[in-house]
Amino acid sequence: IAFVAVAVATSALSAARRRAQEAQRRALDELHAALTTLRKVSGWPTFVGAGLAAGSHQLLAHAATVVGCRRAIASWETEDEPWMYVADSASSSDAPAHLAPTEPPGNAAALRGSTLECQGPRGETCDASAPFELEHVAGRVFFIGLAAPGPDLIPLAEVVAREVGNSLEHLYIHHRL
Repeated sequence: IAFVAVAVATSALSAARRRAQEAQRRALDELHAALTTLRKVSGWPTFVGAGLAAGSHQLLAHAATVVGCRRAIASWETEDEPWMYVADSASSSDAPAHLAPTEPPGNAAALRGSTLECQGPRGETCDASAPFELEHVAGRVFFIGLAAPGPDLIPLAEVVAREVGNSLEHLYIHHRL
């Protein structure tokens, strides 16, 4: 009976130790993935001297790389023009498209501040989308063709969209000057 009790206790302790080691390994993998993501975002390029056309294409290509998707599309409005700009990281043309102002869809107000799975501005099914709003520029970034969507997709999309918005704001101000 004593040997059986010792064997059961040893087995239970050994199983608990294995579970703890697995949990520690998973936590370390998650931390490593978060650190890799932070390195990508912290290395955000600046587009000094770049025009709005070339700069928007380059920054969306970088955003697609950071998120790990096939392409990124941004649509935005500026404070002084009624046009909607649309730029695509996979476009053969560097220049963003200028779309005439139209009535927003019925649910635009409900989606304004949310990050979600959606349809892109050109009808593509996208994996995620996040808004940005700054002093002169407001819009949304659509991420299409994610290689491996994970639990950190929403926060990553929000951070990258904010960075895209900041870069577009700088490009817009440079363009205006």
